[in-house]
Amino acid sequence: MKILIVDDGDAKVGSLIKLFESKGIPSSSVDIVTDISSAKMAARKHQYAIAIVDMCMSQLPGGKIDSKAGIDFIEYLKAPRSGAHLPWKIIPYTARPKECEDEVKLLLGDGVKTYVVESPESLAEIEGAIERFLTLDLIRALRPTSHRLDTLIISALQIEYDELSAVISLSKKVNLNTVKEFRFGDFNSINGIQKSIGIACIGSMGSVTSGVAAAEILTEFPALNVILVGICGGVKKHVQIGDIVCATEVIDFQSGKLTSGGLETDVRTVQCDGNLIKGGEEIETIIRDVNLRWSGRRPELKGDHPRFRVGQVGCSSWVLDDAEYLNELKQKYRQMIGIEMESFGTGVGVLASPTPCNHFVIKSVCDYADGSKSSESQQYCAFMAANFVFEMLSRDLL
Repeated sequence: MKILIVDDGDAKVGSLIKLFESKGIPSSSVDIVTDISSAKMAARKHQYAIAIVDMCMSQLPGGKIDSKAGIDFIEYLKAPRSGAHLPWKIIPYTARPKECEDEVKLLLGDGVKTYVVESPESLAEIEGAIERFLTLDLIRALRPTSHRLDTLIISALQIEYDELSAVISLSKKVNLNTVKEFRFGDFNSINGIQKSIGIACIGSMGSVTSGVAAAEILTEFPALNVILVGICGGVKKHVQIGDIVCATEVIDFQSGKLTSGGLETDVRTVQCDGNLIKGGEEIETIIRDVNLRWSGRRPELKGDHPRFRVGQVGCSSWVLDDAEYLNELKQKYRQMIGIEMESFGTGVGVLASPTPCNHFVIKSVCDYADGSKSSESQQYCAFMAANFVFEMLSRDLL
């Protein structure tokens, strides 16, 4: 396990080395650089478990101190084609946190730490990270992050994956333990922007399998965006067949304790990034055009094409097709617009990712989960979801 220190302060570096030695980490496992140029070179050569970065550094050896140098280094690490290996954990420190607090939160999802030499509070997060990664290293769970993606697209069912593969052709195939098929490669938008994309077929439904699969893929292929794509059930009050549902929050409503009096629920949620999707009226144009491209039988629609819906999505442990149970859910979760079986799992997998990433759930409504379930619209809806995501990526809206 290797550690990178990006710092030009002798006192701080000395206290860090003392901490590492107390944890049994030899000096040969620690690289120390004193400017951003050298840090970038080191990150291209080595895979670091932890990078401890002073945010106010010089860009070049002997150069002036730059309050934005640390931000520049983190952006470099996270750029998919920089050639750098993204460390599993980046810990930003500075004596002047207000100068970069907002930018660090945007990049890492966490704030910058104020460092005081020899302060136990300043060393606490580093010490905790070291202990976690020593355990992971012991069981050989740390893997290189040389293959990184702009976007990872996950589908549960073969029908969903086939529609994705029909529009997103990727040449490189990798065998992973928890997915049926995984491919990755470059994808060019209509604006000439090249993106690194991966698509995966889990091969079965359920939150457990989707969570395990997402965690494994993200360990091997850290991504900036994770999109769960496919078909789902809908709540008839809010949606119709074919509508594109985009989650802002996923509710796992079937966890809890089963007693003689019924299920005592212990509701869990994961947040999604549906509100980050941009496009406005262009989204409706995309959906209309995708609907027109479908050559098979379309379901009866209110209006000339399906719509884009953003809201809560429920995640079930089993296929739901019961009107009475659905009515109970609608009373408890009045903002719920869709129901499916994988989103909570992928959300947990994203939270466990070694690098921060956005989580999107984008599915097309193929039935109403109210006792009238039918497979009649599944192919159409798998087509709608896959082609919608393809168009969003092509237009740089995702």
